[in-house]
Amino acid sequence: MQLYLCEVSPRLRARQLQKLGPFTPEYVSSVLDLPAQPAFVIANEFFDALPIDQYCLTDDGWRMQAVGLDDNGALAFCT
Repeated sequence: MQLYLCEVSPRLRARQLQKLGPFTPEYVSSVLDLPAQPAFVIANEFFDALPIDQYCLTDDGWRMQAVGLDDNGALAFCT
């Protein structure tokens, strides 16, 4: 198995090399730079961007929680 990583942050690359050094990862700048061969691709940022519904228990029962703007225009949780 050859391990390819697409990471733009030099700080995170250094941490990854500390953990994955024995597997000798190779870095690419883009998924388009991956070699043309069968691959298993795990896309962490893809999963981070998926929308989800979050619910929290309030005194009035379960309510959907979302991010909105408060009276001052700042981001805040709202139910």
